[in-house]
Amino acid sequence: MQATLAAWQAAFSSSPFTESVAGVVWVKAMLESVHILAMGLLLFSIGMISLRLAGLGGRSSSPAEMVRRFSPWVWSALAVVFITGLLLLTGAGGRRGLTTPMFQLKMVLMLCAIAATALMQLTLQSRQDFWTLNPLRRALAKVLAPACLLLWMFTVCAGRWLAYGYVLFPDA
Repeated sequence: MQATLAAWQAAFSSSPFTESVAGVVWVKAMLESVHILAMGLLLFSIGMISLRLAGLGGRSSSPAEMVRRFSPWVWSALAVVFITGLLLLTGAGGRRGLTTPMFQLKMVLMLCAIAATALMQLTLQSRQDFWTLNPLRRALAKVLAPACLLLWMFTVCAGRWLAYGYVLFPDA
């Protein structure tokens, strides 16, 4: 698996676009800025949905209404994060590339966060009162909502720690 990831990154990094990302400082800085701002929008939107589902905020709106309002922002921001992240990978060196444990941790966290977000959204779209039908579901909502937000927060932290992954994983 590591060899496949290394080969893919090497092929991806040898594209003509790589020089403009890795070689021109303002391009990389702009991509990183857009990436971070999109993550901020994603966290805010997930935060609003999660706080409402957990019963901690936004009580003037139903959870389904909150999902309806913020889901377009979540998925649009995620698309921007994906595109800018992919472009940033073109200029990623060995310490930030696909084969690093910190990058792989970030991807696992992100996949879990996407799954939790989709679960919250799809259940509320199919049935508006899904998380309030019985005490068990209410209790699950109070666990799922903060867990979803925490997964996204840990994803952001893992992304930031990519620059310092060599400290945590010196042999990688």
